[in-house]
Amino acid sequence: IVLGGGLSNIERLYDEVPAQESGLKLVAEAQNGGVEAAMIVLAGSPNEADALNAAEIGVSDWLLKSDLSVDLVSRVILHAVERQSFGRVQDEARAALQKTEDRLRLLLDSTGEGIYGLGLDGACTFVNPAALRMLGYERESELIGRQIHDLGHHSFTDGRCYPQSECPILRTYLRGDGVHVSDEVFWRADGTSFPVEYWSYPIREGDVVVGAVVTFVDISERLRTQMTLARSEARFRSIVEASFDAIVIHQDGVILEVNSGFARLFGCEADEIIGRSALDFVADEPRELVQHRIAHGLEGKYDLVGRRMDGRTVFLEAIGRAYDANGIRERITALRDVTEKRQIEGHLRQGQRMEAMGRLAGGVAHDFNNLLTVIAGCTDFLAEGLAPNDPRHGELGEIERAAAAAAGLTRQLLAFSRQQPI
Repeated sequence: IVLGGGLSNIERLYDEVPAQESGLKLVAEAQNGGVEAAMIVLAGSPNEADALNAAEIGVSDWLLKSDLSVDLVSRVILHAVERQSFGRVQDEARAALQKTEDRLRLLLDSTGEGIYGLGLDGACTFVNPAALRMLGYERESELIGRQIHDLGHHSFTDGRCYPQSECPILRTYLRGDGVHVSDEVFWRADGTSFPVEYWSYPIREGDVVVGAVVTFVDISERLRTQMTLARSEARFRSIVEASFDAIVIHQDGVILEVNSGFARLFGCEADEIIGRSALDFVADEPRELVQHRIAHGLEGKYDLVGRRMDGRTVFLEAIGRAYDANGIRERITALRDVTEKRQIEGHLRQGQRMEAMGRLAGGVAHDFNNLLTVIAGCTDFLAEGLAPNDPRHGELGEIERAAAAAAGLTRQLLAFSRQQPI
């Protein structure tokens, strides 16, 4: 009897089985042919072997013709339909579970992180390909059922023995919480080690911890990058600190970092500077210039006047350059104290002015001395033509004395111009 899903759909598969054919064989052929229904075998006589065979090929129940009654047939049919429905639900649940397991396996096989599971005894329960590859194994069977701690977590970075009782991974399910570690190493099958960052969390069935799952990544490249970056930063810091210039890094005019040269230049400690406005260290007059350059990101060299913490001003040469720091626009400026240079330049300009005046005075003195020579000669000539008692000798004497006084001034001018003859 084939039950197509309910009591209202009952069909007799075969009314009579040919003598040369087996009824169970026909049932098996029907199932293999795609008949998805509860099946009941109606037999003429009891046979234990046939009953076992019927159960093996999926027959729902067995009836004897001699025991037929309406009540019995109804109960057998109802039971068969219920078993068929329950079996279908079980099959669907098993298929869904298998699909979920396949999806999880695909995720485990596709992820780049190493993942493995542990039982309460510390033995490996599953491991993904990434973990096998990083730990130096080829097959899951090399790890499943074995103590992972003894294989890959047995020693500290310096080679000292790592007791299992101190292992954070194994303590995870004992405490019932997770752990995150980033300063240890795992050991490969060939005996070499590599730095790892790992996370371990308990696996629970309800409220009961039944194991742990461990995820880890090889951080060798990350550590190399960090070391390279640290060396680069150290070199940069050494260069900045060794510079004779004052160097300041700021964002929108707010100081982020300075070197010791900047602190010395403005007479304060570096901690007193960080977070302040760069304009606090600029004198009043050039503030608009500095604000304009910061606002428009102008680069290149310019001059300004700085203000020290004690109020004194210093002349500065500045060169600023903008750069991008992880998407944030920052600016680095180097300042050089040119106060002494400006003073020397001032003295030099004053000397040049004095030299020019000296050359002018020397030229005037020479020309004036030539005039005095003519005046003195003419005076002597006139005096020789006068009688000794001529009253005009007095006027000529006044002229001679005035010429002598003028000659003295000429000598002073020549001395000023450093052109007086020895």
